[in-house]
Amino acid sequence: MSTFNGEIAQIPGISVDHFECCQQNCYFLSHCHTDHMKGLSELQTDAPVYMTTISALFVNKKYPDLKINIKTLEYDLPVVVEDKGVVKSFVVTALSAGHCAGSCMFLFQLDNCNILYTGDFRISLKNRETLKLIEDIKKHSNFVLYIDSTFFNQSYPEFPSQSESCVKITNIIETFLSRSKIIQVHIHTPARYGYERLIIEIGLKLKMKTLIHEAEIFEQYLRIPQIASSVTMDHQETRISLKPKFVSSLFQENTKGTDNVLNLHLSAMFWSNWDGGSFVRKISENSFRVCYATHNSFNEIKDFVLSVKPKEVYLNVMPNSFEERNIMLKQLDMIKSQYLQDKKKQQTLDRPIFSFKRLRRMHTTEASEEET
Repeated sequence: MSTFNGEIAQIPGISVDHFECCQQNCYFLSHCHTDHMKGLSELQTDAPVYMTTISALFVNKKYPDLKINIKTLEYDLPVVVEDKGVVKSFVVTALSAGHCAGSCMFLFQLDNCNILYTGDFRISLKNRETLKLIEDIKKHSNFVLYIDSTFFNQSYPEFPSQSESCVKITNIIETFLSRSKIIQVHIHTPARYGYERLIIEIGLKLKMKTLIHEAEIFEQYLRIPQIASSVTMDHQETRISLKPKFVSSLFQENTKGTDNVLNLHLSAMFWSNWDGGSFVRKISENSFRVCYATHNSFNEIKDFVLSVKPKEVYLNVMPNSFEERNIMLKQLDMIKSQYLQDKKKQQTLDRPIFSFKRLRRMHTTEASEEET
């Protein structure tokens, strides 16, 4: 759950993923999960609100009467922000965040620094685009990072990749559907969005669509070409349905004790201290928990910070407990100290053997000897 207040200290007058203040010069929305949309439904301003094209589809569908100045961003395409009231123009680029449909990170480029706001993200350092991003960031010595710290906790050292989770889930579904007594598959998720990759993989591998119960979400998916052919609202068209936790109880049938329904419960929170082994746990004969993470794990966050070596780091998700906050901040300081120490060592290695004053004395002495 994001606790970020929207302020980017290096760019006065903007707000990111926080819309409760109507006095800002421009706004940015990283994705359409409710904890990142605080105040958006009541926003009354002519100031532009920047978001990806897919997020704009979601916002317009969710709030059809909302009168805001939406400006859409295409991934990897830099845009100059020089709107009315902006103290000094800057460049913003939307980068894929891998969290849910339409999610993005914002790379802000100013004359004196680069700033990366990750929003919620799940990206891999093995990904070619991520490696390119890191190399581009390293070109600027003054780099500031605002990072998703949802699982910045040593209790969550690792998560399986989404690819691994998709393979495991589709294999389980395929196995159970081959049994004549299983007639339905219910995939239970903690959020309404974020499982688009799984929906697509189910369509590709199992040649089956996924049932979406909410008309609002279904209609939004129909506008996304990569997902449109993999979803349906017709019960007769598929045996697989997605059941988000927060969907109205109207759609949440009680399937306990039903032996002809396969229930798959997806989450990351449940999988503390995962050691890299199996990430499927049996609850009952036809019910399983599966790890599916839409946020980076502790080690993934750590490795990302060590790779980009920011001058400043801000955590976007902080626990309520003062003790837990202190633990997170100490962990962050330990990570920063690693690359700061490396930087000091490098500076020592790069330092000339002789000081300027020493060299100056040597040249003076040599000149004197020549004169004699």
